[in-house]
Amino acid sequence: MQVRERLIEVTMTMLEAKGEQSLRVVEIAEAADVSMGTIYSHFENRRGLVAAVRLEQYRRWVSDSLAGLRSAVEALDGPEAALGAAEQLIIVPDAPEPRAHREIRVDAIAASHHEPALAAAMQAMQRELNAQAVQLVERAQQIGLVDPALDATAVALLLQAVPMGLVVADLDPESAPSGDAWVALMIRVVGALTA
Repeated sequence: MQVRERLIEVTMTMLEAKGEQSLRVVEIAEAADVSMGTIYSHFENRRGLVAAVRLEQYRRWVSDSLAGLRSAVEALDGPEAALGAAEQLIIVPDAPEPRAHREIRVDAIAASHHEPALAAAMQAMQRELNAQAVQLVERAQQIGLVDPALDATAVALLLQAVPMGLVVADLDPESAPSGDAWVALMIRVVGALTA
């Protein structure tokens, strides 16, 4: 593993364990077994290191989500199967792992508002991820899972926006719908998208 990647991995682990406020560059250097100078030869400052970590976390979360959807799409053999599998794929508002991933993604987006270089990198990454999502929808249209009359770009945005939009439920979990109510609604949405 290259030094830069090791620094990102170590910082990511520490960031997830301690939070950004408690993150100290000297501790990162110790954990990565590098000098402080090595860190600053790869990153302009602490904010630059944290921004690189946020970017990597964002990329991983969206890439993993798309990979899971891609595997699910390829395993299905028609619209009925899609409706049957939808319940397994739907992210419910109170699921802990997706909630943690949404928090990471929101942190990355928030950080990008103060870091022009991070914003540019996230925009480029999101453009690539959007293209992958569109290809996934087009594949689902080819095999009869998604209505080919629907715009693939619009469906791809919906696939990304709905899970991310659950951040609203994260702000006030008590006012969120039950998991069963959410799944029932999303199955109807999936039904509207099927061919």
